[in-house]
Amino acid sequence: MRGGFTSGVSLKHFTSSRGALEFVVGSRWHGVSISGMYQMHQSGALGVPELSWVYGLGARVGHYDRYYYYYGYRGPGNCQDPNNPRCYPYYNRYRTGGFTAVGLLGIGGLEYKFKDIPFTLGIDLIPYFYFNHWGGSFIDGSILVRYILK
Repeated sequence: MRGGFTSGVSLKHFTSSRGALEFVVGSRWHGVSISGMYQMHQSGALGVPELSWVYGLGARVGHYDRYYYYYGYRGPGNCQDPNNPRCYPYYNRYRTGGFTAVGLLGIGGLEYKFKDIPFTLGIDLIPYFYFNHWGGSFIDGSILVRYILK
């Protein structure tokens, strides 16, 4: 389970002693995103044998509700103005529907694997960039608890 800006569930599978694939299905802005990433784990972080640095790259696809996604935006061009041509493809409070965004992501964080119980506890930051939308880049942060299947 992941809790943070984008909350959801994840599945991680180790492909080697240090490499892993992780898939995340998350929810944010009245929408859903699916992320896949390849991660490297380096144990002994901060001098603690059970603590690992986690870093990697991946991709994300998200489908979001137009209205809720841009409702709070107050930057240049204020997308709360339905007449703003720069924002119109995404935000129009009189139009329903959603939009799909595709992009790349990175991940960096720490993960602690308990010795006596089959759980890990982690914290990470996931900056991502959507190619096909005006805002482009964002950052997610999560705290996660994961059950380990053996």
